[in-house]
Amino acid sequence: MKAGIILIFIIIVSYGVGQWLSQKDQPVNNARIFKSSCDPAKTACNIKHAGFEYSVELIKASSLTPFDVVVKMNNSHADAIDITFDMDGMDMGYSRYPLIKEKSNWKVRVILPVCSFGRSDWILSVKIKTKHKISVAKFNFSPASQ
Repeated sequence: MKAGIILIFIIIVSYGVGQWLSQKDQPVNNARIFKSSCDPAKTACNIKHAGFEYSVELIKASSLTPFDVVVKMNNSHADAIDITFDMDGMDMGYSRYPLIKEKSNWKVRVILPVCSFGRSDWILSVKIKTKHKISVAKFNFSPASQ
């Protein structure tokens, strides 16, 4: 009897965690999405979108080696910035990273996993939030090495 109750409890908790994780990438109703053709692994990408002006750069991006992601705000204010890494049609796991503010720059050190199929066509999403608006910019990039 006691084992049955524990099993039911584990199933309920697992279901709740699964529901929470499935909502992690749900679109935000008031987000404005911008797709850039710039590759932030090759050069700093300058963006003007939804009232924000900023640049995004992946410093020496490569798989399985820590590298820095830097967002420099130009004449714009952000309350929070976070990034995610994805691939089209491929579940790469949970990869959301909040950036830390340092003056007008926001930074985070990340590790990009290796795709088991050998792909390197990554999508970086940069989400900038204020109290009144959210902007999401998407960048396609390939790391320097696999």
